[in-house]
Amino acid sequence: PHPHLLLLDEPFSNLDVELRERLSLEVREIIKASGTTAILVTHDQHEAFAVADVVGIMHRGRIEQWDTPYDLYHRPATRCCWPPESSCGNLPPWPPRPTMSSSSATRRRPARADFSFRPKAMLSPTERCGNSA
Repeated sequence: PHPHLLLLDEPFSNLDVELRERLSLEVREIIKASGTTAILVTHDQHEAFAVADVVGIMHRGRIEQWDTPYDLYHRPATRCCWPPESSCGNLPPWPPRPTMSSSSATRRRPARADFSFRPKAMLSPTERCGNSA
C-alpha cells in the first residue's frame, strides 16, 4: 500500500529510550523516501523535533505556532511555545521609568515582563570575550 497520508498517534510512547530514538529515525527515513505525508501526534518534544520537518504546538485546542523545529526552539511565538528545558520567569522591566500624570510627575509600578533563557546557551565572561582559561 502507498497511502497519501499517514497518521501516527504516539507510535513510540511505550518503547524504551534507545529503541524509541532508533525507530523514530528509521520511520522518518521510510516516510521521506516514500514521499508520504505524515502527521505525528506526540507529547515528546525531542521526538517531534527529531522526526518532523514542521511542528505545530497546540494549546487549549488551538495551534499556537506552526514552524520548523529550529524556529520553534529559537523563536517561540508565545509563552506556551517555549521549550520546557528553558528557564522561564517573570521579572519587572529595569530600570523603572517614571510616567507623567496630568497633575504631576508620578512613579507608576512598571508592568511585568516574561523572559526565557537556556542555560546551555549561556557563555561565561571568558567565552564571550574569546579568552581561554
